[in-house]
Amino acid sequence: MTLDASGNLGIGTSSPVVNLEVKASSGSGEIRVDSSAGDILQLQSSATESRIAAVSAVPLTFRTSNAERMRIDSSGNVMVGTTTSSGTRVNIKGVDSTSSNYALYTQNSAGTPVLTARNDGYATLGLGITSDSS
Repeated sequence: MTLDASGNLGIGTSSPVVNLEVKASSGSGEIRVDSSAGDILQLQSSATESRIAAVSAVPLTFRTSNAERMRIDSSGNVMVGTTTSSGTRVNIKGVDSTSSNYALYTQNSAGTPVLTARNDGYATLGLGITSDSS
């Protein structure tokens, strides 16, 4: 372990280039954060994969401005803009920029919208084709 004059801490390296650098001498490098309840957050990097993992059965959440923005629950369901799953693998709840409707937008590689699904009963399927589900 090395603490250099700049305050950088190196584990497995004698010349850390950031505040905390962990380097494995062989295999994969790993950082684990254990809570007193036994919940584990793992950061791991190898030649074939980089991983952020909630090792125990707790959700992995992503936050900005101290508010939850995305969650992956212990069943693998992804939730964006909500903290509860509707029983489907991907749950997205958001407000579009022109109304108070909840909407999901997807785009192709050229940036053209290909699907807009909204909670007001309408879905737009690329190239201006609109479907009314009511």
